Amino acid sequence: MCQLLQDGFDKPMTNNIYRKGDLLCCSHIPGPSHNWLGLRLQEDQPSEIILTQMSIRSCETVLDEEKLCAAVDRGVITENANSGSKWFVAEIAYVADDSPRYSVYEMLAVRIVSALNSGHISNSVGNQVTKELYHPEA
Repeated sequence: MCQLLQDGFDKPMTNNIYRKGDLLCCSHIPGPSHNWLGLRLQEDQPSEIILTQMSIRSCETVLDEEKLCAAVDRGVITENANSGSKWFVAEIAYVADDSPRYSVYEMLAVRIVSALNSGHISNSVGNQVTKELYHPEA
C-alpha cells in the first residue's frame, strides 16, 4: 500500500475535515483504495484555479485533471445550492496516483464546503475553524 508523506501532509487520513495552511483537507480510505483532497476556497470567482499535484508514489494510476476539476466543481456547486453558500475553488491539491474514483472527489468537495459552512473543521492544533475565521491568503 502506498503512503502519503509529503511536506507535512502525513496527518492521519480520516473523513475529518482539517486545515493545513490555506487548504481544507479530507480523505476517504475505505480499504486499499484512497482519495485525498485539499481545497482553497474563496468567496469570489478566481481568475484561475491552481492545481497542486502532491508527490507521485510508485503506483500506476495517474488522475485525469479535467475529470478531477469537474468532480470538485460539481461537489462545490451542489453544496452551495444545498446550503445557500457561495464558495469558489481557488486551488485543488491532490495526490496524482490516488484512486481515479471521481465521484469520491465530488463527495469530498461536498463534505469540505459543508464542514466550512458549519464550522466543523479542525486546524493543526485541533481548534475549530469557522467560515468567519477562514480567510486563506490569496
